[in-house]
This record gives sequence, structure tokens and C-alpha cells, in this order.
Amino acid sequence: MLKRTAKHQIYEVWSEDAAESVFVDRKPTLREITALWHENWPNTKRGPVLFKLKPFYTTSPKQYREERGED
Repeated sequence: MLKRTAKHQIYEVWSEDAAESVFVDRKPTLREITALWHENWPNTKRGPVLFKLKPFYTTSPKQYREERGED
């Protein structure tokens, strides 16, 4: 059975120039975004963009919470 995650803090840091992204389990600060940019995409000119993911579905909410360190 699929369960929808209602409240989550998963963000995507997307680099348009590199066409790659990094997923973060909380909202990163500007300093953290800059560090991710320089660590993962040092040769790109445009900085990354931050997106909060929409709620998604998972098959095992208990396993999801255990993996995230909750519950």
C-alpha cells in the first residue's frame, strides 16, 4: 500500500549548467548551497537553484521514518 508523505523537508539543489542535482534532507543555508556548488560543480558559471520537493508516495512509511531517523 502506498502512503503519501505529508510533511517532509526534502530539498533539491539543481545545477542547470551541469544538469545534475543533489538532494538534501533539510533546507540548506546559503553557505551550504555555495559549498555544494563549489564541491560538485566547480566549473559552472550559474549558481544552483533550490527546490522543495512536493509530497511523494512510499510503500513503507515505517521504513521511511527509520531511515530518516524519526520515530
